[in-house]
Amino acid sequence: MKSKGRSVFITLIVICLCIGGILAYADHSHRLGMKPSNKSSDEAQVSSKDTEMTEDISLKEDLDQDEINGYSVEDQLDGIDIKDVKDINNILLIGCDARDSKEPSRSDSMMILTVDKKHEKLKLVSIMRDTYVDIPEHGKQKINHSFFFGGPELLIQTIEENFKIDIDHYVTINFFGFKDLIDAMGGLEVDIEEDEISPINDVICGTKKELGDIDGIDSEAILLEEAGLQHLNGLQTLAYARVRHVGNGDFDRMGRQRKVITLTIDKFKDTPVTKYPAIITKFLPYVTTDMDFIDIISYAYAVNKIGNFTPVQMQMPVNELSEGKRMDKKGWVLIMDQKQNIEILQDFIYEDKEYDKTLVDTKAFKEYIDTIATEAEK
Repeated sequence: MKSKGRSVFITLIVICLCIGGILAYADHSHRLGMKPSNKSSDEAQVSSKDTEMTEDISLKEDLDQDEINGYSVEDQLDGIDIKDVKDINNILLIGCDARDSKEPSRSDSMMILTVDKKHEKLKLVSIMRDTYVDIPEHGKQKINHSFFFGGPELLIQTIEENFKIDIDHYVTINFFGFKDLIDAMGGLEVDIEEDEISPINDVICGTKKELGDIDGIDSEAILLEEAGLQHLNGLQTLAYARVRHVGNGDFDRMGRQRKVITLTIDKFKDTPVTKYPAIITKFLPYVTTDMDFIDIISYAYAVNKIGNFTPVQMQMPVNELSEGKRMDKKGWVLIMDQKQNIEILQDFIYEDKEYDKTLVDTKAFKEYIDTIATEAEK
């Protein structure tokens, strides 16, 4: 039972974490010169090329200069401490945009997997990569830049100080892991929408070009021809979850990623235990973590006791308390009401309260955004 529980826990982590590879690798398509089939509504004023260029520039600029003059994070976070509750542990899952895990890279996917022994639940919180935060010693930037500046340690510090939750451990993965994981499990049955076909095929072609040195990539790069429920291999599933320029941009993409997580977990639950070694062997080379063997055994036991391997999910910041803006030198960023988002996140992780959008103070948020816009114009 311990061996099975450990395998289930490790695989559960990688199932969630491999979505990191999806988001991370999505940015590679821009560098390949691929043209999006449609503009996302949350980035209607910003082309993918412009976004990439402004991100690259911002990494080289003086990061101590705050683009929002007069705005102080401390004003909102005054009196709010980092919360830590016994029997509730948070594991940061990081997807990086590098083929080699040792390369400097940005964390283009960040998810917090909570093992909640107190309420006997698993929880998964995805953090929007464009969230505008205060990175210690680097000023205000998109949160995904913190991994570039200081690896998992700085990213953890950034999340803890901006969202006021305690992070116990981290796991990182590069994008190869996801494709191999899905293939090792025999693929997924995914319902494809008509408007997703063209952008998915664009991503498949771009991925094939980037992974040209991988054995068997030609036979895997099969273009989709019709909408509806169909069997996807690892590369096709990767392309499906990477698509960004259709529908409501990153928000819809994260929805597709959460859908893939659910489908993959369901598929794994039906996978014979005898196939676990082959699956684990496939993805372990792409994973690094600060957890030791004892940590993994402990979490595996807790997950096994919980019994339900499907996490309750949410995104941070929530839609109702965040707004995208174009900022000089920083590109497209997501401004959030930190105080309200922190309260929602702490309630979700530690108090087991699911987010209720009818309870947010939209008036306070609007005033907050108006204040930022006014200060930014000065």
